[in-house]
Amino acid sequence: MHMSWCWRETPDASTNHDLLYIYSDDHGRTWKNNTGTTVAATGLSYVTKNSPGIKVWTINQNRGLINQEHMAMDATGRIHVLLSHMPDVQADDADFTSARTKSQFFDYWRNASGTWTRVGMGLPVVVSFRGKLAISSSNNVYAVLPDLRIAAASVASSFASWTVLNSTDSGRFFSDPLIDTARLATEDKLTVFYPQKNSSNITVLDYTLK
Repeated sequence: MHMSWCWRETPDASTNHDLLYIYSDDHGRTWKNNTGTTVAATGLSYVTKNSPGIKVWTINQNRGLINQEHMAMDATGRIHVLLSHMPDVQADDADFTSARTKSQFFDYWRNASGTWTRVGMGLPVVVSFRGKLAISSSNNVYAVLPDLRIAAASVASSFASWTVLNSTDSGRFFSDPLIDTARLATEDKLTVFYPQKNSSNITVLDYTLK
């Protein structure tokens, strides 16, 4: 079991900060930090923001970091975490809505030895919405982003860059997409569920991967 999250200091989303990570290899009885040290036991002790070794990437406050984006794991145990916030070149902005207009998507991924890497997708966010990740049987990673853009990174390139594969459906939908992750992993077909703008309809979109 794997968990990733950020920490918020106040009700103001601008105080979101950091990428935090723990995992359990005993069905949730105990929880370990990135290096394998036990930091909590269910029902006995708790993880706090000061628990040792749980922060795996520093992201400061006032960076437009939205909480609860998405995480996925491939068949080899690699973890991918989708986050969106301002690129490093942008100055801090304590106005969360303003910061979101300057934010982009990032893939944070962990290899089997526990090393984390950050890759910028170079793709802007839609201010109030979140994207989703899914992984194919070949362990290539797909991001379905709001307004509907589909991007991918390959295991062959060590996920070093992201390419937009499809944006033909942009503008038709709103809110956060949902992905049939099981179908992608077994059939290599990307199925996306998305509510249409100005409609009560939920559209199911199928994409065949090549």
